[in-house]
Amino acid sequence: MNLMRILFAALLLGIGASSPAYAQDVCVKSPEAVVVDYRGGGSITISYQICVSGLSHPSIYWDSSMTYRNVSFDGSYQIDGTVDMRLNWTSDTIGSLVFRNGPLTFTVGGKQYVVVFNDLAFNFNDRFQLQNTTGSLIINGLTVDADNAYLAYLLR
Repeated sequence: MNLMRILFAALLLGIGASSPAYAQDVCVKSPEAVVVDYRGGGSITISYQICVSGLSHPSIYWDSSMTYRNVSFDGSYQIDGTVDMRLNWTSDTIGSLVFRNGPLTFTVGGKQYVVVFNDLAFNFNDRFQLQNTTGSLIINGLTVDADNAYLAYLLR
């Protein structure tokens, strides 16, 4: 009986040592960057990876680095620079959209605004409606609290 217990313990130890840890994320990177060109000029280059975190209750997230080159969605401003973005999925929808790092340079009316992102998170409900925003921005050296209005400047 003791021999069976020892063999069973050794088997469990071997399985545990060879299986991935629960805290380790499993990620698949994009084979190449995606480039989106805009009719009015400019482009956004996106490098990304999709990850699964945890095994017992897995969560999925999409990490990316987005490089803006002379992008203007409506002609009223222009964006240049690189920012990191994460989409956190919950159930069948995006739970949050988080921006980190930078800087992005926004040119509005000939004036430049250099923006760095401090975990600026837009949080959504299960119907993908914006609920609240957390984090902050540093704009030309001044820290500014999060605001729902910033989402329109980043995505259109």
